[in-house]
Amino acid sequence: MENPFAWIRRDPSIARYHGQHVALHPTRGVVAHAFQLDAMMTELRASGVPLDDIVLDFISDSPF
Repeated sequence: MENPFAWIRRDPSIARYHGQHVALHPTRGVVAHAFQLDAMMTELRASGVPLDDIVLDFISDSPF
């Protein structure tokens, strides 16, 4: 089974999140983002998206 979040690495729109923490939902995409993890978590909790439905990731500035 393919990782439901594999699209994130192929999506050119992800460039705007370089250097940020992101919360990813398999159908809604990025539902919260911030440079600091605690700020991203605050945004995520405010969004009302259940934490069980998301994956947290860090989008590196580097392609490696």
